[in-house]
Amino acid sequence: DDFTAAPAGTNPGPAVTITPPAGNPLSGEVTFRATAAGNPDRIEFRLNGQLRSVSTASPAAWTLDTTTLTNGTYTLT
Repeated sequence: DDFTAAPAGTNPGPAVTITPPAGNPLSGEVTFRATAAGNPDRIEFRLNGQLRSVSTASPAAWTLDTTTLTNGTYTLT
C-alpha cells in the first residue's frame, strides 16, 4: 500500500479574512465580507456558534439585521 499517515487536524485549511463594517457599536443592517485563499468548498458565517449563512463562492457576504438581536456582545466566526 502507498499511503501517508498524519495526525488529524494538521491541515489548517484556507486562510480567511473577515472584513467588519465600520462603526462601533453596529446598528441596523450591517454587511460582513469574507475572502478565502485557495479554492474553498464553502464559507460559513456563524454568530455565537450558530450557522447564519453559507456561501459556495469567495468572496462571500452576509448581512446581519442587528434590530433582530438584543443589545450585547456577539462573536462572529
